[in-house]
Amino acid sequence: MAAIRCRYVPPWQALLAGALLLLGGSASALTPPRLRWEILPGPSAAGVPIASDEQLLGPIGDNVSNVAYAGLTHNGITNVGYGSGSVESTTVVDAATLIGTPLCSPAPCAASTAIWSDTAKISAVGIADGTPGSLTAQILRLGNLTADVPHGWITYAGTNIAADYGVRVYVNGALRDRVAPICVATPDQLCTRIGLQRSYYPEGSQTPSITSIGFDDPIPLGPYDFSFGQPLQLEVQLSAHTTVNRGVNNTGTPQAHAVLFASWGGWVEVHDAAGMGGSPIPLGSVVSSVASGRDWVRAPEPERAAAGAAAATALVLLAARRLARPRIEVRPTLASAS
Repeated sequence: MAAIRCRYVPPWQALLAGALLLLGGSASALTPPRLRWEILPGPSAAGVPIASDEQLLGPIGDNVSNVAYAGLTHNGITNVGYGSGSVESTTVVDAATLIGTPLCSPAPCAASTAIWSDTAKISAVGIADGTPGSLTAQILRLGNLTADVPHGWITYAGTNIAADYGVRVYVNGALRDRVAPICVATPDQLCTRIGLQRSYYPEGSQTPSITSIGFDDPIPLGPYDFSFGQPLQLEVQLSAHTTVNRGVNNTGTPQAHAVLFASWGGWVEVHDAAGMGGSPIPLGSVVSSVASGRDWVRAPEPERAAAGAAAATALVLLAARRLARPRIEVRPTLASAS
């Protein structure tokens, strides 16, 4: 089965090849692309960011901190461009100063979200506009989760430390894929990520029918159905959440931290029927006209590879900095996407 490379065609090339490729419209006629970031540090109502921005050009992002009460600090960092993004969320509590103060209700206590949305028209030689098609894709990720609990804390109702991150993929406005980390720990050890859980939502369904656990990069996505020559809208959401609720414990400085970098790994296969039926389309006969002007390809472009390497280096340095600080005892935490 041949892999398909779907490449953006500059406008002048699209004009020359338009009659043959049946593009059905230029990139400028597609729904405008979108970049958005949101940061919600603090015990505010979930889904109401204290800071956000939305633009067409990127990358965009920000770093927002908030001290809601004495001894309770939230921090969110986000950066997003078309095809890549990073999010980070940290909650730190000086438990001794917070007796009687409400924390993290409703959850999440702190959250960072990065969203990129793009629209493409896919055409192929010999396939008429309106013909049903389908494609698979992939995403690359690098993430880190920690949840630090002071020695002597006990686990019971009202005590919770959690860090989680996740990726969601929407196609034409419908949730089609969700990827979340899985981590395990024993008492007094870090919660270590052992794999990822992927939930796939079939066309027209709100209930996931496929769940796969413990796979490595790249993470498979799809299949996604579309119609040749018609707009296909894709939205990718990256999120990191952290929650600290001390219960009646009033010692130490507990904290939760989640960080995620994800990049779009491109389209892998294209078929000339829905549900990956029919026949695979040969490499080189597929052309995409993309609203953002970016190239949805299987392998990263050179500048994307450099950006990904830079982001990975930044996260390695971040992890090293966190490992260098003194650690106290760590309670087991299970991470899950919300």
